[in-house]
Order: sequence, then structure tokens, then C-alpha cells
Amino acid sequence: MKMKGLKLSIIALAGLIMAGCGGVEKMKELPEGFTLKVTPNPVEVHANKVKATFEGTIPPKYFNKKAIVEITPVVVYKGGELALPSKILQGEDAQANNQVINYEAGGTWKHDVEYDYKDEMFNCEIELRFVITYKDKQVPFDAPQKAGIGTMATYKLVDIDPKPVMLSDKFVRVTSEEKEAQINFVIQKADIRKSELTKDEIKMLNDFLLDAAQAKDKEIKELKISAYASPDGPEKLNDELSQDRGKNTDKYLADVFKKAKVQAEVTTAVEFTAEDWDGFQKAVQESDIEDKELILRVLSMYSDPVVREKEIKNLSKVYKVLAEKILPQLRRSKMIAKVDLVGYSDDTLRYMVENNTYDSLNVEEMLYAATLVNDVNKKIEVYMKAGEKFNCARGYNNVAYYHILNNNIAAAKAALEKIPTDQKIAAVTNNRGCVALL
Repeated sequence: MKMKGLKLSIIALAGLIMAGCGGVEKMKELPEGFTLKVTPNPVEVHANKVKATFEGTIPPKYFNKKAIVEITPVVVYKGGELALPSKILQGEDAQANNQVINYEAGGTWKHDVEYDYKDEMFNCEIELRFVITYKDKQVPFDAPQKAGIGTMATYKLVDIDPKPVMLSDKFVRVTSEEKEAQINFVIQKADIRKSELTKDEIKMLNDFLLDAAQAKDKEIKELKISAYASPDGPEKLNDELSQDRGKNTDKYLADVFKKAKVQAEVTTAVEFTAEDWDGFQKAVQESDIEDKELILRVLSMYSDPVVREKEIKNLSKVYKVLAEKILPQLRRSKMIAKVDLVGYSDDTLRYMVENNTYDSLNVEEMLYAATLVNDVNKKIEVYMKAGEKFNCARGYNNVAYYHILNNNIAAAKAALEKIPTDQKIAAVTNNRGCVALL
């Protein structure tokens, strides 16, 4: 019996600890309006010292009144990291002597730091690590927040080998596109009217699906039907209606492929909602009908669908408007199609570059293709083409990168001069510094 009592005490204690921390767990999810920045970015070295200012904005109703937050800037570089002095903020009811952030109004904070520079910090990231203290319990953020990248240390390059910097592509091999269309039904009916199938949205969805099914570089990733019945009428009837509407819509889509003699390797997922109270509430909220607040109040007061329907029907004048404007749009089935566009494979891109057939590529494909070949001259050729065809600073910068590595300083300078000076790009500035030092 004593052992059982001990177990219960431990469980109760654990519950209290979890309850105590639960109030600040949501602070780990940064809301809209929460901003962070470091100035300058990249940070700069002067007399072997780096000075930086961190600033942040905290939106209203975020900072727990009893919480204390320690923000530690950390310089992360290859082979190590350097934790800088922390900034500590507190809620208005916290028992400490730090800058106070008001729960209702939010606030701003600023933190100046200075540290000694090491050559390893040339390529670095600066991140902010957050730890929340609440009722003597520490709750660290799941991941640090990135604040800055790199160090401007041009004067240091006099003593070390200048290191050019490349700019990366943003190539994505698979991109997704989604389209949807809706079929509306008559009250207590599940058959699809011909007039519904002539709507532009239906035609566009059909073309979208047929094109994807026949194209070699496309794949129908998902095809979903959500079928609904409006919340008026008997629940059993609405259940049958929603299922029949879903089945008929599924059959219609199958017929679209069949009539076009197109084989589509996709399984349609069909979902049914017998009484669409969520859709009803949303439609009422977005409408301009009178007494909509009264209707929404009824929905909030009663959760039983039968009682809800009865109480709304008792509002005879209101119910007539609902029957004309709201309920018809809920008798529907919604079709959602997701298609993946699959880009060129590495082998294809490599072949196109090696055989000079890459002119049709877009800028990201071209920049990525340049990384797939080993011949440096071919890389330079492709990057230059990207720069000239798309006025792409990344292309010109990467031309300069390889010329610097080959000690062809004149060619590197010529490539960098094609980039407008008002484009403030850290890698370009770095490479201009390399050219100036060589």
C-alpha cells in the first residue's frame, strides 16, 4: 500500500510539473510579427574585433507574464562555436531585474555584442538560442533561430589566401500544382446535372488531369473527392446523399479518363460528410444576411445536430433566407487534384550540357546543370550563358569564382563588372575583394 501511494505521488508530481511548463510551451512557436535581425549582416571585422547589434520585435499577447527568456547569440563556424553574452527579457510579473516585455502590448529589444575575430569565422552562421525559465523550470526552444551569415573581413585577406565564394542554384526537381472544382446538387438529389459539367472550373480540372495523365514529365499525385450534404433534413438521408454524391462524382472522373481513352494510374480518395455544419457556419459567417449573429449563437449553444436544426427552423424568417442563400451551396462534392511536374534528371542535364543542347533550360536548371560537369571550362561557359540570357548575378559571380581559382584575374573582374553595383550580394562583394587583392 505504501508503494502504491508513492507511485501515485510521483504521478501527481509529474502532472504538476507538466502543467507548470505547459503555459510557456506555446512560446516556443514564434507567432506572426516576431522578428529578429542582426546589424550589420554579414558582420564586419575592424581591428580584429567584431561588433554587432541584435534587435527583435515581440508581438502582443505572446510573452508569458511570469516567464524569463534568455537569448544567447552564438557564432557557429567550422570546428567550433562561440557563445556571446546573453540578453535576458522577462514578463511583467516575473521576479527579476531584466527588461520587461508587456503581455498585452509586446515590445522591442536590442542587444550589442563585441567579440574577437578568428580566421575560422570567415564562413560562419550566427544563431540565437532561446531558453525560457518558468517556475524554476527551464524550457529550451527546439531549434535555434538563424540571425546572420558570414563575416566581412576583407582586410584580413591580406594575410591569408583570398577565398572566392560561389552562389547556389534554387533548382527543384519536383514541383507541385493543385486545382479544384465543385459540383453542386439539387436538394435531396445525388445525380449530376449536365449544366454542372459545362462550368469552366470543371473543364479546367478535366484538362489538367488529362494533360497530367498523358505527359511524360507529370504525375497525378493525389485525386480526392469530398462529398457533402447540407445539415437540413434527416441524418440518415443526408448520410446516403453524401455517399451517393461522392460515388457519382468518382464515376464521373473515371468516365473523363475513359472517354478520352487515357489510362490514369491513380486511386481516388472519397470522403463523405453527412451534415456539413462546419461549412454551414463558415458560409453564414462570410454572408451578409440579417441575424447571422443569432444563427451563430444557436450553433455555439447546441452541439446536437437535431437540436441545432430544430432551433434554426424555429427562426422562420431567418430559415427562409438560409434555405435560399446558404444551404444550396453546401450540397456539393469538391474535387481536388494534385499534380507533380518532374524536372530533368541529372543524367539528362549532364548530357544536355556536354552536347551543347542546354539553351532551352530555365535559369535554375542551367545553374544546377553547371554543377554536374567536371570540366571547369564547360562550367564557366554554362554560368556565363545563365548570366547573359537571364541577366543573372549568380551566373556571373560563379564565372568569377572559377576564374579566381584559375588565377585569371582579368576575366574574373570582367565577369563581376557585369553585375550592377547596387545589387548588394555578400558573395559578389567578397569576390570583388579577392580580385582587388590579387
